[in-house]
Amino acid sequence: MAAIKYSKASGFTLVEMLVALAVTSLLIGLVYGAVRIGEKSARTLFGHGDRMEALWIGWHYLDNALRHAVPMPPGDDESDRTGFHGTADRLSFVADLPPGAAPGGPSLVTLKMEQESGKTRLAVTQLPLPANADETGYRAILVTKLDSLEISYYDTRDDTSPKWKHEWEDQRYLPRLVRIQVRPTEGPDWPPIVARPLTGYR
Repeated sequence: MAAIKYSKASGFTLVEMLVALAVTSLLIGLVYGAVRIGEKSARTLFGHGDRMEALWIGWHYLDNALRHAVPMPPGDDESDRTGFHGTADRLSFVADLPPGAAPGGPSLVTLKMEQESGKTRLAVTQLPLPANADETGYRAILVTKLDSLEISYYDTRDDTSPKWKHEWEDQRYLPRLVRIQVRPTEGPDWPPIVARPLTGYR
C-alpha cells in the first residue's frame, strides 16, 4: 500500500498579515497627507490670486482717477477753489473720468479708511456730478483689512525747494504729484501710486 503524503497548505502567517497592514496604513497616510497638502496649496494659490486681482483693480482705478483730477469745486461753495482736499489718510477730488466700469464724466472721488467690527478697511466712492440728493454713487472696498494708508502731495510752486506734504487744503491749484501707499494687514503691500493730476489753477 502506497504511503499518502500530506502537503502543507500555503498561506500568510500572523506576522506577515501585521506587516502588510502596517505598510498599507503607512501608504494610506502618505497619500492622504499629499492630498491635504495639495488642497491647502490650491486654496492658498486661489486666495492669493483673488487678492492680487483686487489689488491691481484698485491700484489702476486710483491711478487713473488721479491722472484725470481737475480743479473744479463739486458744489456751490465759492470758497472751495479746486475741490481737492487731502490729508495723510483721506483724499477727495473731482476727476473727469473716461467711461469704464462706472459711468464717466465729472465725479467726486473719495478715498478713506473705515472702521467695522474692530477692523480697518479702505473704501473708495465715486459720485457723479452735479450731485443728486437721491443718488448714492458707486462704492467699493479696496482692502478689507488695512494696516496703514499714507498719502502725500508734492508741491513745486510756492516754495523754492520742492517737497512732499501730508496735507493739501485751501490751495489755488492741484498738487504736482500725489503719492499713495497702501499696506494691507494680509498680503503684500501695494506698489506705490505716484500720479500727476491734470494741473491747473482755479
